[in-house]
Amino acid sequence: MSFDPRKTALRILNRLDSGDRTLDALMDELHASSGSSDKRDRALMQALVYGVLRHRSRIDGIVSRFSKSGLRKIKPEILNILRLGVFQVFYMDRIPASAAVNTAVEMAKSVSAPWTVRFVNAILRRAAAGPMPTAAGPAEEASIPEWLHARWVHRFGKEATGDVCRAVNDIPPITLRTNTLKTGREDLLSALSGHASEIAPTLHSPEGLSLHSPAAAVFDMPGYMEGRFQVQDEAAQLIGHILSPAPGETILDACAGLGGKTGHTAQLMKNKGALYA
Repeated sequence: MSFDPRKTALRILNRLDSGDRTLDALMDELHASSGSSDKRDRALMQALVYGVLRHRSRIDGIVSRFSKSGLRKIKPEILNILRLGVFQVFYMDRIPASAAVNTAVEMAKSVSAPWTVRFVNAILRRAAAGPMPTAAGPAEEASIPEWLHARWVHRFGKEATGDVCRAVNDIPPITLRTNTLKTGREDLLSALSGHASEIAPTLHSPEGLSLHSPAAAVFDMPGYMEGRFQVQDEAAQLIGHILSPAPGETILDACAGLGGKTGHTAQLMKNKGALYA
């Protein structure tokens, strides 16, 4: 079966709604199962998933303005189809609006009744006719929950809150953490040069490297399978240095998730001591 980026994005969004897996886990699972799918299709799928999640509050506001029924009355799977369609119409310049509408309608045909398909078609055709509806307020404009936006305004003021919202919505660089038990940061930088349009040491973490526009998936880069680096945001890397663990200590990580900071702690301990997560 061929890899369909839009249908795959829809499946991931639906799985996220069910709450049984994290986005990282779903992406890892997809990588293991998609085999030799076209890199452009996979890039489109990732752009759709991350784009819808990043702008979901704004997208939901747009859907609600074009729909006579409230969002709660729309089946979750149909709402995700609408989200994907609206995102393509307003946020993706290279996809014609007509193509976004047609593919969304085809997806709706496979999961719902004819009247629902007509509903999806009507909503997305109104969106495609433009322009983008005005946001209900600054929180929706920034795709930030109202309660969180109000808290930030109270703490930081309106101007600083605007800066924070823009920073939250910026697409960050891919940041790696060098496994210093196996290699040095400068050696890793040399090994990865040519595999991204720009690669540079992070400003604050002594093990970090930031990549922009990688030429391939991170797991296809040299050194990944050998454990020479791991993807980890720079802020997360700093946690280990704040903890400052030493070899031979006994450490309890009482809030472990996927284990990134746990692994960094073990690295800083030089694999000597006891570490419970």
